[in-house]
Amino acid sequence: MRSKTWFISVPRATPAKAEAIRIFYEEYFATMDLTAEFYLETIDTVFQRHALPLHELEVRGRTVDPSLIRRTALLTVEGERDDICAVGQTLAAQELCNKLRPYMKTHHVQTGVGHYGVFNGKRWERHIYPRVRAMIHDNEPNPVVINARAQPLQSLAPLTRPVAPRMDMNAQSEGS
Repeated sequence: MRSKTWFISVPRATPAKAEAIRIFYEEYFATMDLTAEFYLETIDTVFQRHALPLHELEVRGRTVDPSLIRRTALLTVEGERDDICAVGQTLAAQELCNKLRPYMKTHHVQTGVGHYGVFNGKRWERHIYPRVRAMIHDNEPNPVVINARAQPLQSLAPLTRPVAPRMDMNAQSEGS
């Protein structure tokens, strides 16, 4: 299945641009690799029954209780133009983790992106990914020395750029 953008853009594009569009849609449609049962179960559990905030979500027979989270940082991210998850839905996770100290919670709404653009494209690379990386770095525990002869592990140097360039579909749709 191809979108209207694919059929309009590819014939007019340079070979490099056509390849970038092809790669984008290959990744974009990757959710189709999920089984229908898994996808529908997720929609039912998360979005229709609201099992997590109602304390009804179970994993391997155990109820998931976000209020038990106390020693990890929490970063929630939303897209301002998200047409799938309304702004405020991920912010609810901040309230569910009510035993987590306020300084360990961060929320970010990225302007100009929709659902897919939160984790793909130039805004991910320039605005969101640096926040994710900084959150991880700022909350990384100090190395622990097990005994006097042991050397602490050195943390990896931060990435200077994302691993693979991504295409921002929001940039294409802005002119439409």
